Amino acid sequence: MSQQERGDDQPGRAFEQSDVNAVPAPGDTTPGGGPPTESEQLRQEIRETREELGDTVEAVAEKADVKAQAQREVDERKQQLRQGQEEAKAKAEEARERVRQATPEQARDALGQVQQQARDNPVPAAVVGALAAGLVIRWLRRRR
Repeated sequence: MSQQERGDDQPGRAFEQSDVNAVPAPGDTTPGGGPPTESEQLRQEIRETREELGDTVEAVAEKADVKAQAQREVDERKQQLRQGQEEAKAKAEEARERVRQATPEQARDALGQVQQQARDNPVPAAVVGALAAGLVIRWLRRRR
């Protein structure tokens, strides 16, 4: 590989990072006012490639960081749960307000309707009562 291909300006001198930083951007002129030389263009390409490589390395490191990915996922789930909790609170408040607005007469009417239905058709009421009694007995036995 020749000195020019390596980007060296002087024989025996290694290419350094400072050489890249001193290169003008594409379209800029050299200190003498002329167009950039081939070695300056190569240095510019090297600088751009290094920047792209740095971005790529950052992206790969981010994908490889399982702990950070897990934390992001946890944070997202927490946010979703908070939103669901807020929605549930709002719905509960709406239901409370409807109950507050209900008059005692409306509640008595609803209770009367349920009682009348139980009198008209006692089988479903008896089944529900037996089921409730069974659950209470089972619960009491488990507590012992």
